[in-house]
Amino acid sequence: LIYLGPILRGWERLKWRWREMKTADAAGALAPAMQRPRVDWRERAFYLSYWSEKSDEKESLLGGLLRFLTPQKYFIQTDQGWNDWDLKIARGLWSRAYVLVCTENHGGEKRLLRVRCGMRLSRFSAFVLRAYAVATAGALILDAPEWASVVGILGIAQAALIAYRTIEFGRLMHRAVETVAEREGLLPLETG
Repeated sequence: LIYLGPILRGWERLKWRWREMKTADAAGALAPAMQRPRVDWRERAFYLSYWSEKSDEKESLLGGLLRFLTPQKYFIQTDQGWNDWDLKIARGLWSRAYVLVCTENHGGEKRLLRVRCGMRLSRFSAFVLRAYAVATAGALILDAPEWASVVGILGIAQAALIAYRTIEFGRLMHRAVETVAEREGLLPLETG
């Protein structure tokens, strides 16, 4: 039992992570996009805006995201007040989404909610990419250009995979925010 326990726990973790990757669409629970996001490639973020005339604050959207993503086994961390994000959402090993919502008060019960979702690499993916770069440089220093080219090609392939997963996660987060906004009765500012 001493040796079997860690193996079984590791197996269960692998099965859970595999299931996590398959829950991307939540069995069709995601609504179609109501608005095109404004994408800022330099900041690696997209922006959405919603209008409300029933005094909705940012907590309604953030709480809806928590209720929507938690059953799908996303790792969600809320801000403790010192960060420039409200929710940090992790899906898999490669990327993180940082969601920030601000509310503009337009008098009476009118509110404009602005959402920024920044897509970032996880620490693990940044470490992996740096390790590939160091290994490539080390192979070049040791005068092994064949090994350097093999490791460099593997690093480029890994970087492409990470970029693909991050963009895919960004699209998923866009649809998740749209779904929650629709459920909360928020109107998209610009329809696309």
